[in-house]
Amino acid sequence: MKKNDNDLNLLPHYFKKIGFAILGLVGVTIASILIFHIPVDKVWTKTITQTGILLSLLIIAISKNKVEDELTLLLRLKALSGSFIAIIVIVIIDPYLNYIFQGEIGKGIIDFRIIITMFIMYFLFYYIAKFGR
Repeated sequence: MKKNDNDLNLLPHYFKKIGFAILGLVGVTIASILIFHIPVDKVWTKTITQTGILLSLLIIAISKNKVEDELTLLLRLKALSGSFIAIIVIVIIDPYLNYIFQGEIGKGIIDFRIIITMFIMYFLFYYIAKFGR
């Protein structure tokens, strides 16, 4: 495939492995802390864990597939737009659901949950479109 101005500037394919390695490292670290009852500062642990998860998912999302063509670029675009729309709907509905189930309008979804949900929706829409073609 020739490089033209319409292509996305994606990371090389091997960055997917780096993203999965970071995700695995975060998982192993958290499992070790829980299994061996290692005393840690909860605020720092939560912050570092969330950063590691978001960084790994971002790297995976913006890395090329082994075969990257116009169809996969279109699938990426559809998955990104679908996840963006889903997040907007969730952000709009969430305060009302809090009111219905908790009796008060809360502040809604916090930033980490919004971003992680967006990544989950992106991957969900992308792989459904990819394997459903």
